[in-house]
Amino acid sequence: MSLAFFIQGMAFTVLGLAWTNSLQEFVPSNLLGRVSSIDVLVSSGLLPIGYGLAGIAADRLGAAPVFMLGGAIAATIITLGLLHPTVRAVD
Repeated sequence: MSLAFFIQGMAFTVLGLAWTNSLQEFVPSNLLGRVSSIDVLVSSGLLPIGYGLAGIAADRLGAAPVFMLGGAIAATIITLGLLHPTVRAVD
């Protein structure tokens, strides 16, 4: 379990750094503050909704299936994102 959490933490850190770097590289400097603010606002705003939906799903399906399903969905979304040619072309 510790290894899984370590890998998850590393993955979140790497993706977070890549996202921040991409924002700074591709968003014009005069719009960077606005784009970053919207990014944080939407991310923070959707987090409680995700927690609520996960709680409802865990109540109905059980915790283990929800963790497995959530991990599978996250891995699929990340993999699909990394397979897109324009994402791979970013330095």
